[in-house]
Amino acid sequence: MPAEQSAAKLYARASGAVLLGQLAYYAVYLWGMRLILSTLPKGENGLLTYVQQWTSAVLSIAMLNGYNTLIIKRLRSESNAIELFSTVVTLRALIGAAVSLVLAVTLSFVGEVPYTTTLVASLATLVLSRGMALRSTFELPFHARMRFELPAALNILDIVLIVTLLWWYRSGLDAATVLAIQAIGALPGFVALIALTWKDGVFRVRLSKQALGTLLGNTGWLGTTAIFIYAHMLLDVTLLDLVGNRTMVGIFGAASSASLPMSILQGIVWSPLIPLLSQRLLAAHREAHADMERVFRLATVAIVLAGCIMAAAMPFIIGLLTNGAYADHTLEFLLQLWALSFSAIVFGVQHYASLVERYRIAAITSALLVVGSVVFDWWLIGTLGTQGIFVAKVLSHVLAITCAAVMFRRDGYERITIALARSGIWIGVTGPLIGLASIHLDNVMARLIAMVGIAVMAAVATGAIRTDDRRFIARFIRSYRTARA
Repeated sequence: MPAEQSAAKLYARASGAVLLGQLAYYAVYLWGMRLILSTLPKGENGLLTYVQQWTSAVLSIAMLNGYNTLIIKRLRSESNAIELFSTVVTLRALIGAAVSLVLAVTLSFVGEVPYTTTLVASLATLVLSRGMALRSTFELPFHARMRFELPAALNILDIVLIVTLLWWYRSGLDAATVLAIQAIGALPGFVALIALTWKDGVFRVRLSKQALGTLLGNTGWLGTTAIFIYAHMLLDVTLLDLVGNRTMVGIFGAASSASLPMSILQGIVWSPLIPLLSQRLLAAHREAHADMERVFRLATVAIVLAGCIMAAAMPFIIGLLTNGAYADHTLEFLLQLWALSFSAIVFGVQHYASLVERYRIAAITSALLVVGSVVFDWWLIGTLGTQGIFVAKVLSHVLAITCAAVMFRRDGYERITIALARSGIWIGVTGPLIGLASIHLDNVMARLIAMVGIAVMAAVATGAIRTDDRRFIARFIRSYRTARA
Protein backbone atom coordinates (compact mmCIF):
# COMPACT_ATOMS: atom_id res chain seq x y z
CA MET A 1 0.00 0.00 0.00
CA PRO A 2 2.74 2.58 0.78
CA ALA A 3 4.24 1.95 -2.64
CA GLU A 4 0.85 2.58 -4.30
CA GLN A 5 0.42 5.75 -2.24
CA SER A 6 3.85 6.99 -3.28
CA ALA A 7 3.24 6.18 -6.95
CA ALA A 8 -0.16 7.88 -6.91
CA LYS A 9 1.25 11.00 -5.28
CA LEU A 10 4.23 11.07 -7.64
CA TYR A 11 2.04 10.65 -10.71
CA ALA A 12 -0.46 13.30 -9.61
CA ARG A 13 2.30 15.79 -8.88
CA ALA A 14 4.12 15.08 -12.13
CA SER A 15 1.01 15.11 -14.33
CA GLY A 16 -0.13 18.29 -12.58
CA ALA A 17 3.18 19.96 -13.38
CA VAL A 18 2.95 18.82 -17.00
CA LEU A 19 -0.66 20.00 -17.21
CA LEU A 20 0.02 23.48 -15.81
CA GLY A 21 3.12 23.85 -17.94
CA GLN A 22 1.34 22.75 -21.10
CA LEU A 23 -1.66 25.00 -20.43
CA ALA A 24 0.58 28.02 -19.93
CA TYR A 25 2.72 27.11 -22.95
CA TYR A 26 -0.14 26.57 -25.36
CA ALA A 27 -2.14 29.53 -24.14
CA VAL A 28 0.69 31.66 -25.48
CA TYR A 29 1.43 29.31 -28.40
CA LEU A 30 -2.11 29.53 -29.76
CA TRP A 31 -1.82 33.30 -29.82
CA GLY A 32 1.31 32.87 -31.93
CA MET A 33 -0.48 30.42 -34.23
CA ARG A 34 -3.30 32.94 -34.68
CA LEU A 35 -0.73 35.53 -35.78
CA ILE A 36 0.76 33.08 -38.28
CA LEU A 37 -2.45 31.57 -39.69
CA SER A 38 -4.30 34.89 -39.96
CA THR A 39 -1.29 36.66 -41.55
CA LEU A 40 0.32 34.17 -43.94
CA PRO A 41 -1.49 33.27 -47.19
CA LYS A 42 -2.45 29.58 -47.34
CA GLY A 43 0.28 28.88 -49.87
CA GLU A 44 2.94 30.50 -47.66
CA ASN A 45 1.65 28.54 -44.68
CA GLY A 46 1.97 25.49 -46.92
CA LEU A 47 5.67 26.27 -47.42
CA LEU A 48 6.11 26.69 -43.66
CA THR A 49 4.33 23.38 -42.95
CA TYR A 50 6.26 21.58 -45.71
CA VAL A 51 9.69 22.65 -44.45
CA GLN A 52 8.80 22.05 -40.79
CA GLN A 53 7.51 18.55 -41.51
CA TRP A 54 10.56 17.64 -43.57
CA THR A 55 13.11 18.93 -41.05
CA SER A 56 11.27 17.42 -38.08
CA ALA A 57 10.85 14.03 -39.76
CA VAL A 58 14.34 13.68 -41.21
CA LEU A 59 16.16 14.90 -38.10
CA SER A 60 14.07 12.68 -35.84
CA ILE A 61 14.84 9.65 -38.01
CA ALA A 62 18.55 10.43 -38.20
CA MET A 63 18.91 11.26 -34.51
CA LEU A 64 17.47 8.00 -33.18
CA ASN A 65 14.45 9.46 -31.40
CA GLY A 66 13.06 5.96 -30.94
CA TYR A 67 15.46 5.47 -28.03
CA ASN A 68 13.91 8.09 -25.75
CA THR A 69 11.82 5.61 -23.74
CA LEU A 70 14.87 3.37 -23.35
CA ILE A 71 16.98 6.30 -22.12
CA ILE A 72 14.39 7.21 -19.48
CA LYS A 73 14.25 3.59 -18.36
CA ARG A 74 18.06 3.39 -18.05
CA LEU A 75 18.38 6.77 -16.32
CA ARG A 76 15.78 5.69 -13.80
CA SER A 77 17.15 2.21 -13.10
CA GLU A 78 20.93 2.25 -13.68
CA SER A 79 23.70 4.19 -11.96
CA ASN A 80 25.97 4.20 -15.05
CA ALA A 81 23.34 5.47 -17.51
CA ILE A 82 25.27 8.74 -17.86
CA GLU A 83 27.52 7.05 -20.45
CA LEU A 84 24.51 6.14 -22.55
CA PHE A 85 22.90 9.58 -22.25
CA SER A 86 26.12 11.48 -23.04
CA THR A 87 26.75 9.26 -26.05
CA VAL A 88 23.23 9.83 -27.35
CA VAL A 89 23.51 13.63 -26.98
CA THR A 90 26.94 13.84 -28.62
CA LEU A 91 25.90 11.53 -31.44
CA ARG A 92 22.69 13.47 -32.05
CA ALA A 93 24.51 16.79 -32.15
CA LEU A 94 26.97 15.54 -34.78
CA ILE A 95 24.27 13.88 -36.85
CA GLY A 96 22.03 16.95 -36.61
CA ALA A 97 24.68 19.23 -38.08
CA ALA A 98 25.48 16.87 -40.95
CA VAL A 99 21.87 16.06 -41.80
CA SER A 100 20.87 19.73 -41.82
CA LEU A 101 23.34 20.40 -44.63
CA VAL A 102 22.17 17.39 -46.66
CA LEU A 103 18.55 18.35 -46.09
CA ALA A 104 19.13 21.90 -47.34
CA VAL A 105 20.47 20.55 -50.65
CA THR A 106 17.69 17.93 -50.93
CA LEU A 107 14.79 20.34 -50.39
CA SER A 108 16.22 22.83 -52.86
CA PHE A 109 15.83 20.13 -55.55
CA VAL A 110 12.71 18.32 -54.34
CA GLY A 111 10.59 21.27 -53.21
CA GLU A 112 12.42 24.35 -54.55
CA VAL A 113 13.02 25.57 -51.00
CA PRO A 114 15.87 28.09 -50.48
CA TYR A 115 18.94 26.72 -48.67
CA THR A 116 18.76 29.32 -45.90
CA THR A 117 15.11 28.54 -45.16
CA THR A 118 15.87 24.85 -44.65
CA LEU A 119 18.95 25.54 -42.48
CA VAL A 120 17.02 27.90 -40.22
CA ALA A 121 14.17 25.38 -40.01
CA SER A 122 16.66 22.69 -39.00
CA LEU A 123 18.10 24.90 -36.27
CA ALA A 124 14.60 25.65 -34.98
CA THR A 125 13.80 21.92 -34.92
CA LEU A 126 16.97 21.13 -32.98
CA VAL A 127 16.51 23.75 -30.26
CA LEU A 128 12.70 23.73 -29.84
CA SER A 129 11.15 21.32 -27.37
CA ARG A 130 8.30 20.62 -29.81
CA GLY A 131 10.91 19.69 -32.43
CA MET A 132 11.47 16.38 -30.59
CA ALA A 133 15.15 16.37 -31.52
CA LEU A 134 18.15 17.70 -29.58
CA ARG A 135 16.27 19.96 -27.14
CA SER A 136 13.96 17.17 -25.98
CA THR A 137 17.00 14.95 -25.36
CA PHE A 138 18.28 17.32 -22.68
CA GLU A 139 14.85 17.14 -21.01
CA LEU A 140 15.02 13.33 -20.57
CA PRO A 141 17.06 13.31 -17.29
CA PHE A 142 14.44 15.60 -15.74
CA HIS A 143 11.64 13.31 -16.94
CA ALA A 144 13.41 10.26 -15.52
CA ARG A 145 13.57 11.94 -12.10
CA MET A 146 9.93 13.06 -12.40
CA ARG A 147 11.05 16.71 -12.43
CA PHE A 148 8.79 18.23 -15.07
CA GLU A 149 8.61 21.74 -13.61
CA LEU A 150 11.93 23.10 -14.91
CA PRO A 151 11.56 21.94 -18.54
CA ALA A 152 8.00 23.30 -18.51
CA ALA A 153 9.20 26.71 -17.25
CA LEU A 154 11.90 26.90 -19.93
CA ASN A 155 9.40 25.92 -22.62
CA ILE A 156 7.12 28.74 -21.50
CA LEU A 157 10.07 31.15 -21.70
CA ASP A 158 10.64 29.95 -25.28
CA ILE A 159 7.12 30.56 -26.44
CA VAL A 160 6.82 33.96 -24.75
CA LEU A 161 9.94 35.12 -26.59
CA ILE A 162 8.75 33.62 -29.88
CA VAL A 163 5.28 35.16 -29.75
CA THR A 164 6.71 38.53 -28.70
CA LEU A 165 8.94 38.48 -31.79
CA LEU A 166 6.04 37.35 -34.01
CA TRP A 167 3.96 40.27 -32.76
CA TRP A 168 6.85 42.70 -33.29
CA TYR A 169 7.38 41.57 -36.90
CA ARG A 170 3.70 40.78 -37.70
CA SER A 171 3.55 43.20 -40.62
CA GLY A 172 6.33 41.44 -42.52
CA LEU A 173 5.86 37.75 -41.68
CA ASP A 174 6.67 35.04 -44.18
CA ALA A 175 7.71 31.38 -43.77
CA ALA A 176 11.44 32.14 -43.46
CA THR A 177 10.88 34.89 -40.88
CA VAL A 178 8.66 32.64 -38.75
CA LEU A 179 11.32 29.91 -38.73
CA ALA A 180 14.07 32.39 -37.78
CA ILE A 181 11.95 33.73 -34.92
CA GLN A 182 11.37 30.18 -33.62
CA ALA A 183 15.09 29.44 -33.62
CA ILE A 184 16.09 32.69 -31.90
CA GLY A 185 13.32 32.50 -29.28
CA ALA A 186 14.20 28.92 -28.26
CA LEU A 187 17.97 29.41 -27.88
CA PRO A 188 17.98 30.79 -24.27
CA GLY A 189 16.03 27.82 -22.91
CA PHE A 190 18.15 25.37 -24.90
CA VAL A 191 21.40 26.80 -23.55
CA ALA A 192 19.99 26.74 -20.00
CA LEU A 193 19.14 23.02 -20.29
CA ILE A 194 22.65 22.20 -21.51
CA ALA A 195 24.16 24.12 -18.58
CA LEU A 196 21.93 22.39 -16.03
CA THR A 197 22.60 18.86 -17.26
CA TRP A 198 26.32 19.63 -17.31
CA LYS A 199 26.20 21.03 -13.78
CA ASP A 200 24.32 17.95 -12.52
CA GLY A 201 26.97 15.68 -14.03
CA VAL A 202 24.41 13.96 -16.27
CA PHE A 203 26.06 15.02 -19.52
CA ARG A 204 29.63 15.05 -20.77
CA VAL A 205 30.80 15.31 -24.38
CA ARG A 206 31.81 11.74 -25.14
CA LEU A 207 31.15 8.73 -27.37
CA SER A 208 31.21 5.41 -25.53
CA LYS A 209 31.71 2.26 -27.61
CA GLN A 210 29.66 0.25 -25.16
CA ALA A 211 26.78 2.72 -25.30
CA LEU A 212 26.95 2.78 -29.10
CA GLY A 213 26.73 -1.00 -29.05
CA THR A 214 23.59 -0.80 -26.92
CA LEU A 215 22.03 1.71 -29.28
CA LEU A 216 22.96 0.19 -32.61
CA GLY A 217 23.15 -3.50 -31.76
CA ASN A 218 20.88 -4.72 -29.01
CA THR A 219 17.77 -2.60 -29.57
CA GLY A 220 17.70 -1.97 -33.29
CA TRP A 221 13.90 -2.17 -33.42
CA LEU A 222 13.71 1.14 -31.53
CA GLY A 223 15.56 3.02 -34.22
CA THR A 224 13.49 1.28 -36.88
CA THR A 225 10.30 2.38 -35.12
CA ALA A 226 11.36 6.03 -35.25
CA ILE A 227 12.19 5.73 -38.95
CA PHE A 228 8.70 4.50 -39.79
CA ILE A 229 6.89 6.98 -37.54
CA TYR A 230 8.49 9.98 -39.18
CA ALA A 231 8.56 8.49 -42.67
CA HIS A 232 4.77 8.24 -42.37
CA MET A 233 4.56 11.93 -41.51
CA LEU A 234 6.96 12.82 -44.31
CA LEU A 235 5.08 10.81 -46.92
CA ASP A 236 1.77 12.46 -46.04
CA VAL A 237 2.98 16.02 -46.52
CA THR A 238 5.12 15.18 -49.59
CA LEU A 239 2.36 13.32 -51.44
CA LEU A 240 -0.10 16.09 -50.56
CA ASP A 241 2.30 18.59 -52.13
CA LEU A 242 2.94 16.43 -55.21
CA VAL A 243 -0.58 15.16 -55.92
CA GLY A 244 -2.25 18.35 -54.69
CA ASN A 245 -0.58 21.72 -54.17
CA ARG A 246 1.06 23.83 -51.47
CA THR A 247 -2.20 25.54 -50.56
CA MET A 248 -3.59 22.12 -49.61
CA VAL A 249 -0.49 21.60 -47.47
CA GLY A 250 -1.29 24.89 -45.76
CA ILE A 251 -4.83 23.70 -44.94
CA PHE A 252 -3.38 20.42 -43.66
CA GLY A 253 -0.98 22.33 -41.40
CA ALA A 254 -3.73 24.58 -40.05
CA ALA A 255 -5.94 21.57 -39.22
CA SER A 256 -3.04 19.91 -37.44
CA SER A 257 -2.52 23.04 -35.34
CA ALA A 258 -6.19 23.07 -34.32
CA SER A 259 -5.92 19.54 -32.91
CA LEU A 260 -3.11 20.46 -30.52
CA PRO A 261 -5.18 20.07 -27.32
CA MET A 262 -5.41 16.33 -27.98
CA SER A 263 -1.65 16.13 -28.44
CA ILE A 264 -1.17 18.16 -25.27
CA LEU A 265 -3.36 15.79 -23.27
CA GLN A 266 -1.50 12.83 -24.76
CA GLY A 267 1.76 14.22 -23.37
CA ILE A 268 0.19 15.04 -20.00
CA VAL A 269 -1.17 11.50 -19.62
CA TRP A 270 1.76 9.46 -20.93
CA SER A 271 4.89 11.43 -19.95
CA PRO A 272 4.62 10.69 -16.19
CA LEU A 273 3.21 7.19 -16.78
CA ILE A 274 6.20 5.87 -18.73
CA PRO A 275 8.73 6.04 -15.85
CA LEU A 276 6.15 4.84 -13.30
CA LEU A 277 5.03 1.83 -15.34
CA SER A 278 8.64 1.04 -16.12
CA GLN A 279 9.44 0.98 -12.39
CA ARG A 280 6.49 -1.32 -11.62
CA LEU A 281 7.61 -3.75 -14.31
CA LEU A 282 11.19 -3.72 -12.98
CA ALA A 283 9.85 -4.49 -9.50
CA ALA A 284 7.89 -7.44 -10.96
CA HIS A 285 4.68 -6.04 -9.49
CA ARG A 286 2.04 -8.75 -9.84
CA GLU A 287 -0.64 -6.34 -11.06
CA ALA A 288 1.62 -4.33 -13.37
CA HIS A 289 0.36 -5.81 -16.67
CA ALA A 290 -3.30 -5.56 -15.64
CA ASP A 291 -2.73 -1.93 -14.67
CA MET A 292 -0.98 -1.24 -17.97
CA GLU A 293 -3.95 -2.54 -19.97
CA ARG A 294 -6.34 -0.46 -17.91
CA VAL A 295 -4.16 2.64 -18.19
CA PHE A 296 -3.94 2.10 -21.96
CA ARG A 297 -7.74 2.11 -22.33
CA LEU A 298 -8.43 4.96 -19.92
CA ALA A 299 -5.68 7.14 -21.38
CA THR A 300 -7.13 6.63 -24.87
CA VAL A 301 -10.65 7.42 -23.61
CA ALA A 302 -9.47 10.66 -21.97
CA ILE A 303 -7.70 11.82 -25.13
CA VAL A 304 -10.62 10.99 -27.43
CA LEU A 305 -13.20 12.63 -25.14
CA ALA A 306 -11.10 15.78 -25.33
CA GLY A 307 -11.38 15.47 -29.11
CA CYS A 308 -15.18 15.22 -28.84
CA ILE A 309 -15.29 18.46 -26.86
CA MET A 310 -13.11 20.10 -29.49
CA ALA A 311 -15.36 18.80 -32.28
CA ALA A 312 -18.36 20.45 -30.62
CA ALA A 313 -16.54 23.78 -30.44
CA MET A 314 -14.75 23.48 -33.79
CA PRO A 315 -16.34 26.52 -35.54
CA PHE A 316 -15.38 28.65 -32.54
CA ILE A 317 -11.85 27.14 -32.45
CA ILE A 318 -11.30 27.86 -36.16
CA GLY A 319 -12.45 31.44 -35.70
CA LEU A 320 -10.26 31.93 -32.65
CA LEU A 321 -7.17 30.27 -34.13
CA THR A 322 -7.28 31.58 -37.70
CA ASN A 323 -9.39 34.74 -37.40
CA GLY A 324 -11.84 33.17 -39.86
CA ALA A 325 -9.26 32.52 -42.59
CA TYR A 326 -10.06 28.76 -42.63
CA ALA A 327 -13.80 28.96 -41.83
CA ASP A 328 -14.67 27.04 -45.02
CA HIS A 329 -12.55 24.01 -44.01
CA THR A 330 -14.44 22.79 -40.92
CA LEU A 331 -14.77 19.25 -42.29
CA GLU A 332 -11.00 18.93 -42.70
CA PHE A 333 -10.52 20.01 -39.09
CA LEU A 334 -13.06 17.44 -37.87
CA LEU A 335 -11.48 14.66 -39.93
CA GLN A 336 -8.12 15.52 -38.39
CA LEU A 337 -9.59 14.96 -34.91
CA TRP A 338 -10.88 11.55 -35.98
CA ALA A 339 -7.48 10.59 -37.40
CA LEU A 340 -5.75 11.79 -34.23
CA SER A 341 -8.09 9.65 -32.11
CA PHE A 342 -6.78 6.54 -33.87
CA SER A 343 -3.28 7.96 -33.54
CA ALA A 344 -3.73 7.99 -29.75
CA ILE A 345 -4.10 4.20 -29.86
CA VAL A 346 -0.96 3.76 -31.96
CA PHE A 347 0.93 6.12 -29.62
CA GLY A 348 -0.08 3.93 -26.68
CA VAL A 349 0.90 0.76 -28.58
CA GLN A 350 4.40 2.09 -29.19
CA HIS A 351 4.93 2.87 -25.51
CA TYR A 352 3.34 -0.38 -24.33
CA ALA A 353 5.49 -2.44 -26.70
CA SER A 354 8.65 -0.62 -25.58
CA LEU A 355 7.86 -1.09 -21.88
CA VAL A 356 7.32 -4.86 -22.28
CA GLU A 357 10.36 -5.00 -24.62
CA ARG A 358 8.39 -6.08 -27.69
CA TYR A 359 10.19 -3.58 -29.89
CA ARG A 360 9.36 -5.62 -32.99
CA ILE A 361 5.65 -4.88 -32.52
CA ALA A 362 6.26 -1.15 -32.18
CA ALA A 363 8.40 -1.14 -35.34
CA ILE A 364 6.01 -3.19 -37.48
CA THR A 365 3.02 -1.14 -36.33
CA SER A 366 4.81 2.03 -37.39
CA ALA A 367 5.85 0.43 -40.69
CA LEU A 368 2.22 -0.27 -41.49
CA LEU A 369 1.47 3.44 -41.18
CA VAL A 370 3.96 3.98 -44.00
CA VAL A 371 2.35 1.19 -46.03
CA GLY A 372 -1.02 2.85 -45.48
CA SER A 373 0.33 6.19 -46.72
CA VAL A 374 1.69 4.60 -49.89
CA VAL A 375 -1.53 2.68 -50.55
CA PHE A 376 -4.16 5.28 -49.61
CA ASP A 377 -2.69 8.80 -49.89
CA TRP A 378 -2.20 9.17 -53.64
CA TRP A 379 -5.62 7.70 -54.40
CA LEU A 380 -7.67 9.59 -51.80
CA ILE A 381 -5.90 12.93 -52.27
CA GLY A 382 -6.67 12.76 -55.98
CA THR A 383 -10.30 11.86 -55.25
CA LEU A 384 -11.15 13.97 -52.18
CA GLY A 385 -8.47 16.67 -52.14
CA THR A 386 -7.30 17.83 -48.71
CA GLN A 387 -10.06 15.81 -47.02
CA GLY A 388 -8.57 12.70 -48.62
CA ILE A 389 -5.32 12.95 -46.65
CA PHE A 390 -7.23 12.70 -43.37
CA VAL A 391 -9.36 9.77 -44.55
CA ALA A 392 -6.13 8.07 -45.66
CA LYS A 393 -4.62 8.67 -42.21
CA VAL A 394 -7.65 7.03 -40.58
CA LEU A 395 -7.34 3.95 -42.82
CA SER A 396 -3.56 3.76 -42.23
CA HIS A 397 -4.06 3.77 -38.47
CA VAL A 398 -6.82 1.16 -38.62
CA LEU A 399 -4.46 -1.11 -40.58
CA ALA A 400 -1.66 -0.60 -38.04
CA ILE A 401 -3.90 -1.14 -34.99
CA THR A 402 -5.37 -4.35 -36.45
CA CYS A 403 -1.93 -5.83 -37.08
CA ALA A 404 -0.68 -4.73 -33.63
CA ALA A 405 -3.59 -6.59 -32.02
CA VAL A 406 -2.73 -9.74 -33.96
CA MET A 407 0.96 -9.55 -32.95
CA PHE A 408 0.20 -8.95 -29.27
CA ARG A 409 -2.20 -11.90 -29.36
CA ARG A 410 0.49 -14.17 -30.80
CA ASP A 411 2.91 -13.11 -28.05
CA GLY A 412 0.37 -13.95 -25.34
CA TYR A 413 -0.73 -10.43 -24.39
CA GLU A 414 -4.45 -11.09 -24.49
CA ARG A 415 -5.41 -8.17 -22.27
CA ILE A 416 -3.90 -5.55 -24.58
CA THR A 417 -5.31 -7.32 -27.65
CA ILE A 418 -8.84 -6.98 -26.30
CA ALA A 419 -8.17 -3.37 -25.27
CA LEU A 420 -6.98 -2.55 -28.80
CA ALA A 421 -10.06 -4.11 -30.37
CA ARG A 422 -12.44 -2.31 -28.03
CA SER A 423 -10.74 1.07 -28.41
CA GLY A 424 -10.52 0.79 -32.21
CA ILE A 425 -14.16 -0.22 -32.65
CA TRP A 426 -15.24 2.55 -30.26
CA ILE A 427 -13.43 5.29 -32.20
CA GLY A 428 -14.52 3.86 -35.55
CA VAL A 429 -18.18 4.01 -34.52
CA THR A 430 -17.99 7.32 -32.65
CA GLY A 431 -16.33 9.34 -35.45
CA PRO A 432 -19.15 9.14 -38.04
CA LEU A 433 -21.85 9.65 -35.37
CA ILE A 434 -20.12 12.82 -34.19
CA GLY A 435 -19.87 13.96 -37.81
CA LEU A 436 -23.64 13.58 -38.19
CA ALA A 437 -24.23 15.51 -34.95
CA SER A 438 -21.97 18.29 -36.24
CA ILE A 439 -24.00 18.58 -39.44
CA HIS A 440 -27.48 18.55 -37.86
CA LEU A 441 -26.90 20.56 -34.66
CA ASP A 442 -26.15 24.28 -34.81
CA ASN A 443 -26.08 25.12 -31.09
CA VAL A 444 -22.64 24.62 -29.48
CA MET A 445 -24.05 23.36 -26.17
CA ALA A 446 -26.38 20.93 -27.93
CA ARG A 447 -23.44 19.62 -29.99
CA LEU A 448 -21.32 19.26 -26.86
CA ILE A 449 -23.95 17.28 -24.97
CA ALA A 450 -24.70 15.09 -27.99
CA MET A 451 -21.09 14.38 -28.92
CA VAL A 452 -19.87 13.59 -25.41
CA GLY A 453 -23.02 11.54 -24.77
CA ILE A 454 -22.51 9.57 -27.98
CA ALA A 455 -18.85 8.93 -27.15
CA VAL A 456 -19.54 7.78 -23.58
CA MET A 457 -22.42 5.50 -24.55
CA ALA A 458 -20.40 3.99 -27.38
CA ALA A 459 -17.43 3.49 -25.02
CA VAL A 460 -19.60 1.60 -22.53
CA ALA A 461 -21.24 -0.44 -25.30
CA THR A 462 -17.90 -1.49 -26.86
CA GLY A 463 -16.10 -2.04 -23.53
CA ALA A 464 -13.64 0.80 -23.96
CA ILE A 465 -14.92 1.83 -20.52
CA ARG A 466 -15.78 -0.96 -18.06
CA THR A 467 -17.72 -0.79 -14.81
CA ASP A 468 -14.77 -2.10 -12.78
CA ASP A 469 -12.66 0.83 -13.98
CA ARG A 470 -14.33 2.84 -11.23
CA ARG A 471 -12.63 0.72 -8.58
CA PHE A 472 -9.24 1.23 -10.21
CA ILE A 473 -9.68 5.01 -10.39
CA ALA A 474 -11.09 5.14 -6.84
CA ARG A 475 -8.13 3.11 -5.55
CA PHE A 476 -5.70 5.42 -7.28
CA ILE A 477 -7.39 8.56 -5.89
CA ARG A 478 -7.68 7.02 -2.41
CA SER A 479 -3.99 6.11 -2.45
CA TYR A 480 -3.10 9.67 -3.44
CA ARG A 481 -5.27 11.22 -0.70
CA THR A 482 -3.83 8.88 1.91
CA ALA A 483 -0.30 9.69 0.76
CA ARG A 484 -1.01 13.44 1.10
CA ALA A 485 -2.40 12.95 4.58
